[in-house]
Amino acid sequence: MRRWLLATLGLLASLHGGGARAADTMHWLLIDFPPYSMPEAASGRPGDGAVDRLLEQVVAAWPDAAKHAFTVANTRRVWRSIEAGEPACHTGALHRPERERQAYLSDVFMPSSGAG
Repeated sequence: MRRWLLATLGLLASLHGGGARAADTMHWLLIDFPPYSMPEAASGRPGDGAVDRLLEQVVAAWPDAAKHAFTVANTRRVWRSIEAGEPACHTGALHRPERERQAYLSDVFMPSSGAG
């Protein structure tokens, strides 16, 4: 069986010439992809998915002055935004060559799915 690598993808403003400061707003692009990512319908904030819980820990550890904005989008919109240079982070991306050319990928979680 094949192992899928689940990664957190971060494309920060600093990669496009701007410098992210502690007081800036961090924009998170979320997708609805159960059981990994299940944003709350009413608020658009992370929900009860595995990646959502990880994201909540990241946000909790972020500097106090930072603000966090969340947008629920489909995968196509997420990657179009990143390709357009929007300073944002997206959780739950798989490593693919074209994505590695578009953004900085950071591995934070790899579920075990048996031998493979």
